[in-house]
Amino acid sequence: MEPSSPSSLTPPTSSVGMLIVGIGGANGTTLLSGIIANRRAQPLATATATASTPSEPFQWFGPVGQPQTANYNGCITQIPQRGIHGGVGYSDRLDGLACANTAAVGGWDIRPTKLGDALAQQQILDYDLVRRVREEMNGVEVMRGVYDAAFIGGSQHATATHTRGDCRSSTKRAVETIRTDIREFKAKHRIVGHTTVVWSASVEPHSELVALGKVETAEDLLKAANSDEEAEGALSFPPSLVYATAAVLEGCSFVNGGSQNTLCGGLTELAQRQSGVYVLGTDFKAGQTKFKTAAVEYLRTMGLTPKVIASSNHLGNNDMRNLATADAARHAKLRVKHDIFAPWGEDIDHKVSVMFTPMINDEKRDFVEYTSLGFLGQVHTMATYTRASDSVLCVPLMIDACVWCDYFSGRQWPYEKVAQGLAYLFKVPEGAAKGVDPGFFRQMEQLTAQALDANRASKPVVKSRNQEGAPLGSTWSVPSNTSVICAGLACVDMQLGQATGGGGGEGIDTFQGETSIGGGSVSMACKTLARLCYGAPTTIDDKDCTPVGHVFQSIIPLCKVGNDDTGNKLISLLESSNVITAHICAARKKCRDTNARTALAVLPIYQDGRRGCFFDAASNASFGAEEMVEMITGVVEASQSVEAAGIECQSTAQPNAFLFGYPHLLPNMQGKALARIFTEAKAAMTNDGITVLDLNGVPECPTGTQ
Repeated sequence: MEPSSPSSLTPPTSSVGMLIVGIGGANGTTLLSGIIANRRAQPLATATATASTPSEPFQWFGPVGQPQTANYNGCITQIPQRGIHGGVGYSDRLDGLACANTAAVGGWDIRPTKLGDALAQQQILDYDLVRRVREEMNGVEVMRGVYDAAFIGGSQHATATHTRGDCRSSTKRAVETIRTDIREFKAKHRIVGHTTVVWSASVEPHSELVALGKVETAEDLLKAANSDEEAEGALSFPPSLVYATAAVLEGCSFVNGGSQNTLCGGLTELAQRQSGVYVLGTDFKAGQTKFKTAAVEYLRTMGLTPKVIASSNHLGNNDMRNLATADAARHAKLRVKHDIFAPWGEDIDHKVSVMFTPMINDEKRDFVEYTSLGFLGQVHTMATYTRASDSVLCVPLMIDACVWCDYFSGRQWPYEKVAQGLAYLFKVPEGAAKGVDPGFFRQMEQLTAQALDANRASKPVVKSRNQEGAPLGSTWSVPSNTSVICAGLACVDMQLGQATGGGGGEGIDTFQGETSIGGGSVSMACKTLARLCYGAPTTIDDKDCTPVGHVFQSIIPLCKVGNDDTGNKLISLLESSNVITAHICAARKKCRDTNARTALAVLPIYQDGRRGCFFDAASNASFGAEEMVEMITGVVEASQSVEAAGIECQSTAQPNAFLFGYPHLLPNMQGKALARIFTEAKAAMTNDGITVLDLNGVPECPTGTQ
């Protein structure tokens, strides 16, 4: 039985976003059909359908009538470990890997063909499966693509009618248009995780703009992307770089599945300006090349010396048709194929030939002969033959790339480590992964190491968003999971209502009632940041939303609190905002000055609207840099081991932001003392972190003074 409507399969929110450039091609349609098939095989629980709702299993019939069921074979993020010794699957090894069934899939194409019709025309998957998903796929919007005839083979020109005509003469307009598409896609699908843009369109010729080093810095890239009209003789801005630039500017990752030189220095630098945004490539290593890197690694592990690797492959899909009519794009494709073993620095004669054979369609055939030198220089030769659908091999890499980007982005894992961990996806790893060991199993070891390290270092904020069969109700977007330190001056603000007296000044004769709140930079910053973690829904549409976690894993106040009732009140006020007070409590116990008082501000609010302030700085007057540095060290130790810090409660993630407030009211934390505090804070944070100085209330210097 088919679902009553395609929309019944759409998750209420999406764990990750997958935006495919060239979604109407064989890769894009195969990916979408696979996710739809898996959703139908394992329906999502909704408000009107529970796990107990009866449903017929989703099956289709293969070419000789055998029943088939959906799976994610080949997607290592979606399958569990296998066998008694485990295996390559990661879905049961790591917390927070998104389930592809809950992903939002969309994209662009320069052809207007509906996606279900395109899948039928491509004749890659079983006809019965195509028949059953065709209608739903035809209902998926295909956004108009950015088109430049100079960057695509002549065989593609006639069908390129679904394009952004207003973008052809303006790179700036093209980038802005794609950015708008991305924003609308994320809002429409209520994506709570990370979105990745994947280039799966036809291979472009190499860009001279990139090859000549014109966009090696982020400033150069943005300057080139900001041009309204191409000047005479100017180098063209390739469509792949338009999508990549727009993706990064929108906080999305970009994956270059093609062979062209999109990953320029400027793009890498632009991505590194944001935490959890990655640009990865180049050219998916899906079939022949993946096995080739494993086979040559095997030969080298045996102690043989590989000397000649000669391979050929032929197929008849649209990508190969494009290469057959675009010599420059063909050169780009062969460049990555020839260069895969270059990082070893060995004398390996590696030759590759590719042929366009329309009859073969997407079912790639490849033959590889490996010639090595063995004992006493004797020749050792072996050969392999592979026959498989090119798209069926490539799609799992596209899904995994998006899920991995979401996984690492949620943990704010460093760009360089992510690039090296995901090098296994590409024929020629570039950007921060350039020069990594090309051996397949060495690359898989690197992936496992980075994935497990990220898993141990910081847990994902959003829990169970990817659990199959679980209600997926509305959730809130969570950009990161980190700790923020709010340090500096803190006090109790005692507000006196309906005060009288003072004769226009700040004297107090009478007042009606008292309200105490946390005051000073520390208290106010903690309260504001805590609202991002625990605030109530703000719109009618969000009234049934449940916060699934913190925007920050923890908020840590660092201030001096005396051993008095006012100190008890300040700690209680801070704890009411769900921040971690363990570190200031520990410092309070260690304080050698048993008579230290907690700062108090008495704030009369007069009946005529005036406000007054009577401030006792108390312990803030003696609060020194040494005490602050000791507390910062305690936070770092607690992030590594709660026991090592001597704190009995409240675990802490390693800090990634440091806010210091009101140094003008802290006489022992100014000048060199303040500089030392910021130096120690910077060193304590992951990836250098963010440091902020709050100077609210600092009096203006007279003109001509410093």
